[in-house]
Amino acid sequence: MKKLVYLIAVLLFVSCTQEEATTYKEMKSDESMLEFFTDSELQDLAKIVDFFESEICLDKSKPKD
Repeated sequence: MKKLVYLIAVLLFVSCTQEEATTYKEMKSDESMLEFFTDSELQDLAKIVDFFESEICLDKSKPKD
């Protein structure tokens, strides 16, 4: 039972980490974003964008603008 809980926790952590990484990578590749924000600010902003998309946005097929 402990192994099952551990496996589920690891899978959940890995799936959440990959989602944040894609948003952060998109922001980091944008030259204008790098001009105005530091690396730690971009990480925080990526978390906000991910939260907005998961909790508020209804249509997830639209691209991030």
